[in-house]
Amino acid sequence: MSDFQNDFAAVEEMFAEAFGVEVIYVVPAASGDTEIPLMAQVSLQSYDALNDYGISETIVSRDYLITNADLGATPESGHRIVETIDGTDRTFEVMPLDKRPCWQPADPDGRQIVIHTKEVA
Repeated sequence: MSDFQNDFAAVEEMFAEAFGVEVIYVVPAASGDTEIPLMAQVSLQSYDALNDYGISETIVSRDYLITNADLGATPESGHRIVETIDGTDRTFEVMPLDKRPCWQPADPDGRQIVIHTKEVA
């Protein structure tokens, strides 16, 4: 890669962190999946949880911050988010973390929500 290409890739990554990335939110159904294109800000978050034996564990989640009105559906376990990373589509499943629900409001008005996921494909 040339210096220009490296610089361009770094700027693209910086913009993605600041303004979000395009993702596809997938609501599975027997009659066919519904795909909703969204802009999301992505972050890796660590959460502390107690396992069944009372031992503290750290859970790492890929969290998506989205505008609630853009989604038009309530996030549920089993829904998926497809994100293209380095040219490859990767699938993350919406799921609860320990005693936390699979999503939570990001602001007092619930205009933005955080969706918790784990990579499945």
